[in-house]
Amino acid sequence: MHPTRAAILTAAQRLFHERGFHATSMADLLAASGTGAGSFYYHFPGKDAVLTAVLDHLHERLDREVLAVGRAPGLSPVGRVRAIFGFYRAFLTAAQCRLGCPVGNLAGELADSAPEVAARLHRLFAAWRTGIADCLKPVADRLPAPLTLDDVTTFVLTVMEGAVMQARVARDLLPFDQSVQCLTDWLCRLFPDDPVAKPRT
Repeated sequence: MHPTRAAILTAAQRLFHERGFHATSMADLLAASGTGAGSFYYHFPGKDAVLTAVLDHLHERLDREVLAVGRAPGLSPVGRVRAIFGFYRAFLTAAQCRLGCPVGNLAGELADSAPEVAARLHRLFAAWRTGIADCLKPVADRLPAPLTLDDVTTFVLTVMEGAVMQARVARDLLPFDQSVQCLTDWLCRLFPDDPVAKPRT
């Protein structure tokens, strides 16, 4: 990737996360990326194009940084899900609960604004659910009917987004930890043979 394009994307992702898309001006993007207008428009026709590139980059990061945590060797299916939630907890801790999920933030702001943006956000959430499904596929055949793996992954994503949002509003990890504990308890009831469900001695 060209260094100027990379600088613009890095700045845009940070500003969209911290301030939101609409509150970030072109002047903000130019200043934060250290880019002149001519160089900016060489790489992007406008702010909407930058948003598209940011969403594509977030999609790549989701698999490379977040879901990859759940693919670490030696983890049980429920342990893989917990590891992914651990990634988000570490993020919240580093941010002192002052920033939400970058995808969730943009979804809340932009889902109703443009069909193409909503479609990209939908694909991002679908990729997240697919990653969780991959964690639980080895035990999916044990789900009690009529519960499906898609039902479970949708619920896990709902818990994650809600837990992050509540922690951000409260400026406290407690709502996140409570949510993860309840989710873990539910998953362990679904999969009682998972090592996470077994009492520790």
